[in-house]
Amino acid sequence: MKNQNIKLIAFVSLCLGISQLAVAQTTSQKIGNNPTIKEASAVLELESSNKGFLTPRLALTSLNVSGPITAPADALTVFNTATAGIGVNAVTPGYYYWRKDLVTPANSKWVRLIDDPTTLVVEPWNVQNTTTKATLNADPIYQNGKVAIGNFGTSISTKQMEVKGNFKAEVSDAGASYGTEIDNPLIPGTQKANHYWLSNAFTYRVNGVHSNAAFLTAGTEGTNPNSGIESIVAADDIRVTMGSRMKNGSSKSEIRTDNTGNFYMESYNQGNNYGSTFSLQNDGLRLRHTNTNGAADPFPLNNDSEIFLKKAEGVRFTFSNSSGLDPQSYWFPITKGAAGQVMTQTGSGKIIWSTPAAAAAATEPWFKILSPGTQATSNAEGIYQTGAVAIGTSSAPSFTIGSGPTLQ
Repeated sequence: MKNQNIKLIAFVSLCLGISQLAVAQTTSQKIGNNPTIKEASAVLELESSNKGFLTPRLALTSLNVSGPITAPADALTVFNTATAGIGVNAVTPGYYYWRKDLVTPANSKWVRLIDDPTTLVVEPWNVQNTTTKATLNADPIYQNGKVAIGNFGTSISTKQMEVKGNFKAEVSDAGASYGTEIDNPLIPGTQKANHYWLSNAFTYRVNGVHSNAAFLTAGTEGTNPNSGIESIVAADDIRVTMGSRMKNGSSKSEIRTDNTGNFYMESYNQGNNYGSTFSLQNDGLRLRHTNTNGAADPFPLNNDSEIFLKKAEGVRFTFSNSSGLDPQSYWFPITKGAAGQVMTQTGSGKIIWSTPAAAAAATEPWFKILSPGTQATSNAEGIYQTGAVAIGTSSAPSFTIGSGPTLQ
């Protein structure tokens, strides 16, 4: 009897347990404080004023590796405690859920639950040669859209890349630098656009523009800004200049063209004490050579020689002595002289054409033999003279030969 009672009690307990299990699977449950008030829409509700909900904690190895869980269910959630994996598949501590790709199961992976608002930003740059979003600072990246750098808050760039403000692009090779810079690499802060080559030996090549001119420069820096050599081609609104110079001013060769029509060629060397200029100006053409006297002015007016061509007056030669005083000038005429005319100088220094005073015509005293009255014209002709002829003396002849003139 006792055994039967025990069996009955066990059967009743089993039925009650099965009944409770059925209720737990078909109704919502609440665990924690005030368990009698439940949210109707929740299948499970946890409530506490001083305790939390703890999910399973485990160490993931990579986003595309399910382990340490085998065959995780879609949406399975865990808290990862490890920092592991490589590149885009790296994992860091935080909440992850498993997203199962039903079409391509191999693409299933862990997905990080965002806990940093900055990570909500969509990365616009892709890793080069892929469509994968860049995640590392060292990734090689590309962008299909137009890129603008600077203040474009009120404008839209139409270029593939546009920069507002100073920028610099430079590469180094064999101890030298090649670059493009919106500034002056030789004088920073001067706001110039330049293409340049700079060597460690203070040699430079610069092609630049600024508000006043465009220029091409090549040279070497010395121990200070006023030493070294330099060649420049420069253009501004007034003139174009091409020249080479010693930076200390001791020598220079230069060609200039002005928008007024003037043209200049200049060369000087203070050490060799010469200066030369050739100029085409509105008033004429000048060719000039002078000493420099070692002065800052390489073209002084002393020891100066100049040829000046002027259409209305002709050609002028000017010479100045060492003092530069009393220059001597000679103007050559602009006309051609007539036959027999010669050049003579006037008191004002003008050279003019003039006809010399006519000389008295000489009369030939000898006549041709057998041709009375015909004057001799040739040294080989036979000649005669009816007057007295003296040879070797100026005295009158004292005797005659034959019936002709006397002979002494």
